[in-house]
Amino acid sequence: MTHFKSPVRYNQGPSGGLGKASEFAGLPIGMEALAKYYTFDPFAQVNVDTIPGAAEEPGQGWVATAVNTSTITASDDITPPRMQFITDAAENDGIQAQYTAASGAGDFFKLVSGKLRYFECSFLLHDANDDADTVEQCDLFFGMAKADTTLLVGSTDYIGFHKADGSGVVNFVAGKNSTTMGDQISQSTGVTLAASNAGSGSANLNSFSFVATGTQTVFVYANGNFVATVENLTQLPDDEQLAPSMAFLSGEAVVKKMDVARFVTSIEL
Repeated sequence: MTHFKSPVRYNQGPSGGLGKASEFAGLPIGMEALAKYYTFDPFAQVNVDTIPGAAEEPGQGWVATAVNTSTITASDDITPPRMQFITDAAENDGIQAQYTAASGAGDFFKLVSGKLRYFECSFLLHDANDDADTVEQCDLFFGMAKADTTLLVGSTDYIGFHKADGSGVVNFVAGKNSTTMGDQISQSTGVTLAASNAGSGSANLNSFSFVATGTQTVFVYANGNFVATVENLTQLPDDEQLAPSMAFLSGEAVVKKMDVARFVTSIEL
């Protein structure tokens, strides 16, 4: 079930459409939402069964790929509950998870003309130091991507949010037959993570979301605020089935942690 953070406001945005007024403008509520939309929300109840790679449903639908002994655990005794990505202690250690499902049913996300697609993630970064390097010296991605065991460097088709190693800037990115993450579409969300954002407290959570109205236009939001309209005729990934994807890679020799408090997508059927 979709968990709305604010009231749904119909037909509010630029030129009477989706966009600036609310990230939920134009999206349905109630029975219409249940009947016409499929919502994927593995974080509705965070426990051992939802950890990517766990032996039980829905965990077994995830494919987790780790560098060294990097892990994913669940923390359901804090508010909000979180999944925690923990790297090993060497530079370039990390872990990713893609919901591909054994049957292939996990690759359910595809941009389609005239159909709405919604995605939202919320996360924070911390380690033993909680300084500028905590948030800058790591590489991460949240969104939908073509299945790939080296997502951050190998995925060719994707849409979501990316922070590159060595920078605190969080960008909306998308690619179709891309060669490098963010080489085709890279739009700043206006959020640059700094030392003040490092730490495990819930106040350090940042949320990012997008609404795609078809295959050519995407509205981008950061912390609930509209930040950009992305329009592109050729580079949004509209010819592949994409899977829910999360990836985290350390950029220094420190055990790093990424707490994920929200990861949800809703697609119009």
